[in-house]
Amino acid sequence: MLAYLVDKPFDRDGWIFEIKWDGYRAISEIEDNNVNIYSRNDVLLNQKFMPIVRSLKKMELGNASLDGEIVVLDSEGRSDFSGLQQYIRTGKGMLVYYVFDLIYYNGFDLRGSELSFRKDILNNIFKTAPSNNIRVSGHIENRGIDFYKAALDNRLEGIIAKDKKSLYESGKRSRQWLKIKARPLQEAVVCGYTLKEEGPNEIKSLITGVFKNGKLVFSGLVGGGLNQQEKAYLLKELSGITTATPPFEPVPKIRADLKWVKPVIVIQVEFTEWTNTALMRQPVYKGIRIDISPQEAVFEKENNTDSIIFKNKGDKIAPSVKLSNPDKVFWPEDGIRKGDMFDFYKKISPYLLPYITGRLQSLNRCPDGIYGQCFYHKDMDQKLSGDIKTVNIYSESRKKHINYLVCTGIDSLLYMVNLGTIEINPWLSRVDSLDYPDYGILDLDPVEISFGEVRKVALMAKEVMDSARIKAFCKTSGSKGIHLYIPLGAAYTYEQALYFLRIIAKVINDKSPQNTSLIRQPAKRRGKVYLDCYQNKKGATVAAPYCLRPKKGAPVSTPLLWEELSEDIEPVDFNMRNIFKRLDALGDIWKGLLGPGIDMAKCLERIQGI
Repeated sequence: MLAYLVDKPFDRDGWIFEIKWDGYRAISEIEDNNVNIYSRNDVLLNQKFMPIVRSLKKMELGNASLDGEIVVLDSEGRSDFSGLQQYIRTGKGMLVYYVFDLIYYNGFDLRGSELSFRKDILNNIFKTAPSNNIRVSGHIENRGIDFYKAALDNRLEGIIAKDKKSLYESGKRSRQWLKIKARPLQEAVVCGYTLKEEGPNEIKSLITGVFKNGKLVFSGLVGGGLNQQEKAYLLKELSGITTATPPFEPVPKIRADLKWVKPVIVIQVEFTEWTNTALMRQPVYKGIRIDISPQEAVFEKENNTDSIIFKNKGDKIAPSVKLSNPDKVFWPEDGIRKGDMFDFYKKISPYLLPYITGRLQSLNRCPDGIYGQCFYHKDMDQKLSGDIKTVNIYSESRKKHINYLVCTGIDSLLYMVNLGTIEINPWLSRVDSLDYPDYGILDLDPVEISFGEVRKVALMAKEVMDSARIKAFCKTSGSKGIHLYIPLGAAYTYEQALYFLRIIAKVINDKSPQNTSLIRQPAKRRGKVYLDCYQNKKGATVAAPYCLRPKKGAPVSTPLLWEELSEDIEPVDFNMRNIFKRLDALGDIWKGLLGPGIDMAKCLERIQGI
């Protein structure tokens, strides 16, 4: 995926800003611990950058495709393109691979997922597999103008701006990725060279061209930046590809002793500006680009930032799932139709997908609306359409294999919704680590008791978890209760998670026996909140954050700030009609849930002292 060149930086919510590295763009494909690194023109780079290959193997990242930039850093930590040239020839220099995107991971093509989700997974992977010369390229959010000024102050190449909702469009130059250069740089094709008039056979300047409207045109003579070592190297390379035929039409008038060459070598040039005749003014040679084909050395003219950012909505990839029966009423009292639900899930998908992608799904289908027959559908035995994927898992309880649907992005989400799935129920673990949940759940389930009492129990639970230094998250169930989530980082089994949550529940019950219960039978816990920790079993599910529930008022299972539990709120206060106003104000307040988990052993030690 490539970026458009624009003329100035900008500030905008929902966008991130990264350093524009001065090196070779590289895709790394890792499969069964075999590593291949390719340039954007499909040149295999393994031999040139073997330390990167070795580090990627050592990190044991799983099967993945990474997108990034290979650079050499100078003494001040800046990427140095000339230093990269020297590294290729001598093997000396601080070589680093800065990774900024994840295209594929353990069986899942992530190109249809939004950038923010791809980056979350990327950061989680690298937290458990650090390396000195493989690094995640950082970013800041919203404030591009200050970031650009910092790039200027630190003499960097520029910055890259990306829409957090952008999908990965392979081979496309998208308006959802933009580049703002701190200094003009241009890839140019070497079309010939001039020789010094006196002395030995020595290059004076390179004759360059760029592609404009599919035609190779003259872009100027490049002599600056050519030291004696570089001249000797280039002369050796170019003398083997000389030709009698100029590659330009018309042929520029160059008064010098010159040689034409086949237009196959690309160089990087720094210059001050384009002249009125489309020549580079004061060009300086920076090095050879082995990662770019000659046809990619196109004349780059800066596009107007405002016209792209504030007028052009960009080229979104539309979901391929088509909606059936859009006018069927699903919430009669609220006048909400199936089409409204479909549109809701499309709009909420950037917030919902991070919590359901890569997970098996138990579909709670209500094809005739909330008052029709609802049922759970797990075994997807019918022929699936398009790119909808399933995973076949043996069920000990059913003594047979079940063909679970796995969410891989917005298409599979909307496929579920089109089946009448109102409520989204993902597994606690991902497909690539099925026995290791990403979080543990304590379900506060009331029987004949007010939601106000449930909120009190949730706050009591927070006191217990704060004492044990457990960072927990809470949300409305979307029905009558509250769900408490504890991040585990896929470091513990389901059995360990259940054991841990049973201890948490026991401590809470001991502190507040008058309004909590550990008894599962509803008839024996009336007027109390059941501390249900038994969702922490393989295959058990609860409603995902940001999903709808099949209840009157179309409530949404909504992540809450802990301080909101002190307010007079009810689950129905968070619903299909008002959730986006909340998200516009707060964003996703649950972002830390899928990060590093707790240290269970240390937490258990602290719980003993409570």
